[in-house]
Amino acid sequence: MTNLKTIALLLSTTMLAGAGCGGEPAVDFEVGPETEQVDGKADANSALFAGSPTEFDPGPPAAWAELFAQVPNYRLISRQLGAEWLKPGPDGKTRLATVNEQRVAQMLTPIPEYTLTKDKFRFEMGPLFYRGRLDGSARVLVVGQDAATDEALVHRAFVGATGQKVQAFLNSVGVPRSYICVNTFIYSIFEQFDEFTEEVAMKTAIKDFRNQLLDKIMKENKIELIISFGSAAHATVRSFRDEKLGGKLPRNVLWVPMLHPGMAGIGLKNEDATMVQKVAESFAQGWKKVWAKKKSTRGWLVSDTGGRKWPATKYYYYNNDIPYRDLPYGASRELGRGGTKSERGQSGMQVQLRSAAGVRYEAPTTPCPSTVSKAKAGLDALGPGEITWEPARVGATRHDPGPQPAWVELLARTPSAEVVETESGVMLATDFTQPVWYRGRINGAPRVLVLAQDLGVDQLVAGRALVGELGQKLQHFLNNAGVGLDYLALEVVPYPLTNVAPESVPALAASPTLAKFRDELLNKVLAEKPITVVLTVGPVADAAFERVSAGYKGKWIRLTDPTASTAVQSWNLGISALEEAGFTGAATVYTKTSLAAARKQIPRDDLRWGLPLWFGSSGDLSQHSHEAWVFWNAPRWVNTEVPEPPVPATATTTAPPASAQP
Repeated sequence: MTNLKTIALLLSTTMLAGAGCGGEPAVDFEVGPETEQVDGKADANSALFAGSPTEFDPGPPAAWAELFAQVPNYRLISRQLGAEWLKPGPDGKTRLATVNEQRVAQMLTPIPEYTLTKDKFRFEMGPLFYRGRLDGSARVLVVGQDAATDEALVHRAFVGATGQKVQAFLNSVGVPRSYICVNTFIYSIFEQFDEFTEEVAMKTAIKDFRNQLLDKIMKENKIELIISFGSAAHATVRSFRDEKLGGKLPRNVLWVPMLHPGMAGIGLKNEDATMVQKVAESFAQGWKKVWAKKKSTRGWLVSDTGGRKWPATKYYYYNNDIPYRDLPYGASRELGRGGTKSERGQSGMQVQLRSAAGVRYEAPTTPCPSTVSKAKAGLDALGPGEITWEPARVGATRHDPGPQPAWVELLARTPSAEVVETESGVMLATDFTQPVWYRGRINGAPRVLVLAQDLGVDQLVAGRALVGELGQKLQHFLNNAGVGLDYLALEVVPYPLTNVAPESVPALAASPTLAKFRDELLNKVLAEKPITVVLTVGPVADAAFERVSAGYKGKWIRLTDPTASTAVQSWNLGISALEEAGFTGAATVYTKTSLAAARKQIPRDDLRWGLPLWFGSSGDLSQHSHEAWVFWNAPRWVNTEVPEPPVPATATTTAPPASAQP
């Protein structure tokens, strides 16, 4: 199979020189392996630029989150413009027909009509707004075209193979930290940047909103360098310059346009080795321009602390890992390193994430999970202008930024999965062994501690515990009892257990090293939080809390698994016990039927920023049928959502209650 690594083996020792792009003098450059090795280690392990795994991006500051929440309705805009393109003109021909005649004459592929009549954008997994610094410290503005599936998994831009090549460029000019990355479109597009796509990008509210973002970036940061990749990105910078800056960039700002790595089909079966050389040469020319200005202009684009202070002897075109500080807490360690790690499935309703052992385009065949109807999903009522495939617009700042440093440091000491497997004699049968421990008020002062074991895999995608079917039922229970957001939920075993037989879970949970660490975690929670009620769900959780319960003086409520025959009685008794502890809610009595259907959406306050509103509803959606693959699915009802859902009659502009999380 032809891919960048194969090309690298052929070219890694070859000096590629020749006429530069656009008549520029030749620059020495080299196409290297997919990931730069430092002392024999990948960047993330060497920590040369990627930083520490304990670093993460907490999400946008409030002003940015509120601005992102004003994004126009992409689906509606593209469909409205598509309808205009399909109206016959005075000559009886549509604009689409006229443009396609011109394209055919130029030996170009005609624009498909479906991108005008249906959706131009892949909307199901939500929008992707940025990656990098939103705190005013950015000095480089990176502009691209659109995001793909790696980006969708973390809701940050420039994460896959293109992002890693851009990161290597940033590192090569001494700026491994002080940058902000945005795209022309916040959704992935169907087809290419053609005449219709350009009009959507440059003559609609999409352009106006994007210019707002760029204007805020330029005003709040000392931007010295703008780099753009591909024709869409170049048009974006040009449009912003002409409309917002009077046709001229500030005196000390250098704009360096480069070819987009996607032109070479990086990582694809039809990767073009000749185009790889052209893109690499384009990067090399850009690198040369930046270093020339750094040398000639004193104080311009001073290298970040730890960044390169002088250029290499030639430009190396390869990937660098995405810094941990750019990704949200709990993001899969598979992402941001080693090239693109995911692809689309099920007509865009699925993202297929693979480990290093997975082979691209060889995902196992796995039927999609059944999905409950939207009416049974437990969704919160939508506010004005809200749509289920976007993040919240009302209460846009509500999200979990991640744990405070002391908790990050503690959770980072979680025993490795290999140790737990060895001690327990039980194999996890997964390559995705990054631990996920919590959901809720880890930074706050919760009164309720929930301890349970989720056997699904949605928590791996969320980076937060108990977000699938069990978590949604527990959320219904907590809301029913009037607990609100006054809780911290923890897993018993923090690894994905989808491929572990239920009868083997107790052995994993009892692994001495894991049990000792979990004791430390629970004791810290009990010592530092005003916990008055502990809820344990099932015997594994009961046994885990029993180990630390000796000094606990509050109420301990044992719930059975909601699928157990005694669940109705147990959960109703639990509601009564919470009422005795001072929590009062609607306290609806469960029946066998109502408990089976009980489901409440995971609050925004518990999830990282950027996830679509549908996330954490509709039961277990992710799949892990092979140890090297995780499939993230959108609920089936999302693809029936109309471009502009009606605003509920009961909608209010009042934001939901603020989280107890600071």
